[in-house]
Amino acid sequence: MDVTLDTIETWKDGRCVGDAPMHTSRCTNQTNKDGYCDCLADAANHCAQAHDQGWWQFTACMFERNGKGSAPGTGISDDSTFQQTVKTCSQKLSNYSFQDLKTCYTSAEGFAYSYQSAQASDKAKVEHPVWMYVGGKLISGDDFSSADEWAAKVKSTICSSYTGTKPASCGSQVIV
Repeated sequence: MDVTLDTIETWKDGRCVGDAPMHTSRCTNQTNKDGYCDCLADAANHCAQAHDQGWWQFTACMFERNGKGSAPGTGISDDSTFQQTVKTCSQKLSNYSFQDLKTCYTSAEGFAYSYQSAQASDKAKVEHPVWMYVGGKLISGDDFSSADEWAAKVKSTICSSYTGTKPASCGSQVIV
């Protein structure tokens, strides 16, 4: 399955400025310019996607360690633990080193990936972080009462759209 991760962060004057009130932690020890931790994390996810086939495992690791609901000083939402968290997650990448990843996410390359992605989200007029296109059809989390209900719809749409031998989770039918 082809998956594309698009960013939903606020951009102003060509810069990622976080998404108040939730994504406003600053990471100041990553670049020579201050930046928002979530913006740098988005850039890291996009750099991994652009350069390594193991990007999804890396991105899943980053989301698992986003710091939300955790004690202060943990994960990617805190300046003091951001770099170590990214370094830990970079072990999921196949052949893209942490140093190459950091060079990308702290540079114009990483921010260009994030900006392009944020523009795709703006163009789709999607503001809620739980959404996905499956076969060109938008499945928005806003249309369901729970994330589990949304996930079931995503799965059923993938399974009904899939051609060839279906994955085991869809059953073993062949769709032609």
